[in-house]
Amino acid sequence: MFGTAILVDAHSMPSQAARQNDARPKQPQIDIVLGTRHGRACHGVLTELVEGFLKDAGLSVTRNQPYAGGYITEHYGRPETGRHAIQIEINRAIYMDERNYQRHAGFDELATIMHRLIGHLAAVPDLAAQLASDRSQGKSAAE
Repeated sequence: MFGTAILVDAHSMPSQAARQNDARPKQPQIDIVLGTRHGRACHGVLTELVEGFLKDAGLSVTRNQPYAGGYITEHYGRPETGRHAIQIEINRAIYMDERNYQRHAGFDELATIMHRLIGHLAAVPDLAAQLASDRSQGKSAAE
């Protein structure tokens, strides 16, 4: 009926996995990894919207490294048919104590950010049309 669906697949990742460069352990860890199967699971416009929103919220964000997306994004992300899937891997250290799996003060802040992200995507004028434009013109959705 609408022609466009967006699947947001959220996961947590161990803080150790969030290191940008294991050879430089003092380098800051990343907060969020967006997995898009290297642009094959969702349109680049969607990736840019999500990445920009999360960065504006003060989070560090990277794409597809170390997680490019898993089963959900690979099997359900079909931008050429209007089905967009984006995986959001969240560094556990920003919302919990990994030793005892207890939430800390960052949990409520992260929950608010994620809630606002979904609201933001729903409020983007003509998002479905933007995501469908390349499809109707036969263009690739790759980043």
